[in-house]
Amino acid sequence: MKKLIVLFALIMVSCMGMAQHSNGYYDHESVKESLPSFQRNKDAIEALKGKYNDSLLGMVSVLQSNVSHSTNIDYTPAELKRVQDSLQRLQQRIQSFQANALEAIDKKQRGLDAEVAVFIAKIIREYCESRNIAVLTRKSDLAYCRDCKDYTKDLIQFIESRL
Repeated sequence: MKKLIVLFALIMVSCMGMAQHSNGYYDHESVKESLPSFQRNKDAIEALKGKYNDSLLGMVSVLQSNVSHSTNIDYTPAELKRVQDSLQRLQQRIQSFQANALEAIDKKQRGLDAEVAVFIAKIIREYCESRNIAVLTRKSDLAYCRDCKDYTKDLIQFIESRL
């Protein structure tokens, strides 16, 4: 009976040693940039920026054309006022378009970033469970961590194995 109790105690101590939780951190930007969806999202944002930029350049060229044509003509005061009002409305449309484009790009960026963040959070839960990690935090959120391990490379490999 004594041998059985000693054996049981040894098994418990060894199991407790295996079940030790570790703490660590990861570089969020490196993990995010390693995702294929991150690059696709980055490309989609760049395409959207290009589309808005092309439209904006077209509007600006119309404004420049109108300005250059209006400087060579002698206008009556009423005609000059009408031309100035027309140019001012065009300039306001350009500013409004630019503000709306920046807002649309920002909204799209936030949406895509949220999708990536949800994916990373899900994969980190799986990773921590599979590696028996108690705490895994972003490197940028750490002020000090004693005996913490950098899990960035291992986490990226884990993600790549899941894709």
